[in-house]
Amino acid sequence: SLAVAVVGLQMAGCAPTMKITKPIANSTTSSPVEVCFEVNHIRVEPAKNGVNSGAGHHHILIDIPQPKNLNQPIPKGVGHIHMGDGSECKQVKLAPGLHTLQAIFADGNHVPVKPPLTTAISIVVKE
Repeated sequence: SLAVAVVGLQMAGCAPTMKITKPIANSTTSSPVEVCFEVNHIRVEPAKNGVNSGAGHHHILIDIPQPKNLNQPIPKGVGHIHMGDGSECKQVKLAPGLHTLQAIFADGNHVPVKPPLTTAISIVVKE
């Protein structure tokens, strides 16, 4: 089964990983900013597919702290970008200045996967 395959991958040292491939950390860029992700050992799929082991979608948190309770769905609101369509890149409009972009990978119910799969970078958006 897929669950056994995922557990097998994790036991073999192939735990899921995620990184932000665009923009480059600590770079200076202009708005809109293309934010792109790369994942390994986990599948990106639309949220409408439901909760499936070894799969989920991206959320971007902009200039806000990570949710305290990672057992709950990631909240909606200012600073939250939900990529529930299963995409791996998103154009984001940002004001000039320093910004922190944090990515969190979540299941079809928007609950972060376990163990949490998250990464963050800082960038500067020029005038």
